[in-house]
Amino acid sequence: MVDFANFDQDELLALAEFDMRRENYTEALEKLKIIRCRSDIPNEFYSMSGSLYASLGLMNKARAALTLFVENVPGAIHEHFQLGMIEKDSGNLIKAQKIWDDVLSKSENYPPALYYKAVSMVEVEEIQEAQILLDQLISTAEPTNDYVRRAHELIKKAGIN
Repeated sequence: MVDFANFDQDELLALAEFDMRRENYTEALEKLKIIRCRSDIPNEFYSMSGSLYASLGLMNKARAALTLFVENVPGAIHEHFQLGMIEKDSGNLIKAQKIWDDVLSKSENYPPALYYKAVSMVEVEEIQEAQILLDQLISTAEPTNDYVRRAHELIKKAGIN
């Protein structure tokens, strides 16, 4: 077992990120817990912890970590979007929609938010709103963007013209 006492915060974060990419969640969590016990925790810790806890299905911990990150880094569009995904996955669709609205107010053409907000609109049978969002996604994102492909699939599946 490696003694991580001699590793600084940046090194531990980099190693934890490397572990997460390889889906070595136990090792990533071990490194993040070491960082959490130290003073002067970097903001990236909260983003990474939120992603890790979401991957593990620990939504309350993921929500808490990402909320702290978004409060400390208000321009963090991706993490703010992820917070909406956690709410959606926790069954809080209205809260997720509000978060995605906030994301879209800061980055009006952010493909993941446009797509998942459209999906949520289909789920509540707000087809016209879903169509507006999907049209916006298709017209503003690169044609090779995976969310454009998903948008076309959703249009077919939901029977949106």
